[in-house]
Amino acid sequence: MILDQGMAVVIDLHRRATSNSVTRSGFVEQFAVLLAALAKHYSSWDTERVFFEVLNEPEFSDRYRWLWRGN
Repeated sequence: MILDQGMAVVIDLHRRATSNSVTRSGFVEQFAVLLAALAKHYSSWDTERVFFEVLNEPEFSDRYRWLWRGN
């Protein structure tokens, strides 16, 4: 409905990433798998008007785990 009205959409999981969650074993890897699945699902949508907010208000002390390494 939003796109039909000519507006843009921000897809936001809105799970606040805290130091506790991002350091929990496997969180980053599981989150990356989730984002890849979402990206695949929305890949045919209008890239000029559909955007992802990957993390909302992230808090973490181990930034190196979030660096993109590519595949």
